[in-house]
Amino acid sequence: MNLRIPEQIIRNTEKIFHSSLRKQSTIVKPPSEVRQVLKLWDKAAEPVDPKTLDFPNLGFKHRAVPHWALTILSKDLGDKWVGPEKMAWDEKVIDIHNTNPYGVHGFEGTKCYRDAKGNVNLFRPDENWKRFNSTLSFTGVNTPLPKDLFIDGLKMVARENPDHVPPHKVGSGYMQIKFIDPTPFLGVDTSGDCLVSTMITPAGHYFPNGLEPVHMVLSDNLRALQGTGSNKVAGNYAPTILQKRNLLSRLNDQGIHDVRDLLYTSVETTNAPVLARNITEFRAGNLIAVYIENGIPTLVSPESDEVLPGITRNSLLELAMYKGWNVSRDKLTVQDLLEADEVMATGTAVVTTPVGKLTYRDDNGKFKTAVFNNNEVGSIAKELYDSLIDIQTGGPDPFGWRLPI
Repeated sequence: MNLRIPEQIIRNTEKIFHSSLRKQSTIVKPPSEVRQVLKLWDKAAEPVDPKTLDFPNLGFKHRAVPHWALTILSKDLGDKWVGPEKMAWDEKVIDIHNTNPYGVHGFEGTKCYRDAKGNVNLFRPDENWKRFNSTLSFTGVNTPLPKDLFIDGLKMVARENPDHVPPHKVGSGYMQIKFIDPTPFLGVDTSGDCLVSTMITPAGHYFPNGLEPVHMVLSDNLRALQGTGSNKVAGNYAPTILQKRNLLSRLNDQGIHDVRDLLYTSVETTNAPVLARNITEFRAGNLIAVYIENGIPTLVSPESDEVLPGITRNSLLELAMYKGWNVSRDKLTVQDLLEADEVMATGTAVVTTPVGKLTYRDDNGKFKTAVFNNNEVGSIAKELYDSLIDIQTGGPDPFGWRLPI
C-alpha cells in the first residue's frame, strides 16, 4: 500500500531537521574570538542600574544608560535635519564599514546639574551649539544643525535617564554630542549625510581628589595646527594620546611620577627658544594665568585659532570681570607663565583645576620644574571654582546661564 505523506508534515519535518543541524553546528563549532569579543562589548554596553551607583565616588568614567538621542542630516531629505529621536541603548545605527573614512567626525561636551530642589538644568547649551556648528562647517558639513534640535537632544537624554543624574552638588550628568558622516564615500569629501548622537552618563570629578593642585608637563609636540585647534574635531585629540604616554615614560625615567597632563605651545614659535614660545592650551582644556598686583588680580588666557574657545574658560573670565578683576585674552610666553602667581586648567570635565607644578625641558634638554603658589590651591582659583559651581547647581545666576530641562 502506498501511503502519501501530507506536504505540511514534510515541511514541518524539514524544519525540525534543519533546526537540529543548526543546533549541532552551534554545539560543535564555538563562536570565533571576534564574535566572543563583540558579545563582551554588548554586555559592557548594558545600562548600569542607578540603584547600584555610589554617587559620591563615581569618578570620571563612562557608564551606559538606557536611552540616547539621534538626529540625522540626510541629502535624501533635501539636506534637512530631522530628530531628535529617542533610541534604546542597544539600537545600533552605524557599522564601521559604512562610514566616511576621511575624518568627518567631531563632538561637544557639556554637563547638566541638579539644583537643591532636585530639578535638572543645562549649562549654557547655546554656546555648545555655536561651537558644534563651527566644527561641522570646518569638517565640510555645510548645513548647520538648528539650535532647537541640538538643545532638544540634550533635554531628551536628561529626561529619559533621570535616575542617572547625580544628586545636588555630588556630580553631574556628563553629556557628549558626537557627529560622524555615516555613508561610505570614495574621494576626500563628505557624503552629504550626518548622524548626531547625544548621550549622557553619570560622572564625578575628572581629577579624583577634586580641587587640588596638579602637576603638568610642557610638551615638545603640537596639539593642533592653526585653524584646527579652535574646532572640536576628533583629530585634535587622538595624536596626543601617544604623546602623553611617551612623555610620561621619559619623566618616569627621571623619577617624576605625578604628572597628570600635557601643556602645548604654538606652531608659530616652534623654532623659538623654549621660554620664548607662546602657550596655547592643555591637552583637554584651556589655561588661565593669574597675576596679582596691589591686591588686584589680572587673568590672562591665550586666544588664537590654535586654541579651543572654551565655554568654561569664557564663563570663568566673565565671572572675573563681574567681580571687577582684570581680564586679558592675549599671547602668553612660557617665560610669562613661569612668573604667574596662579595657573589654572579649565574645561567642561575639569571645571577649574589649579596647576601646582609645571615641568619643562630647557634648550639643553634638561628637565626643570616650576612651582606655582607653593603647590597649593590659590585664592583666585578657589573663588572662581566656588562661584561657577554655585551657578551651575542652582545658586544665583546673574548671567542667565542655566536652562531647565
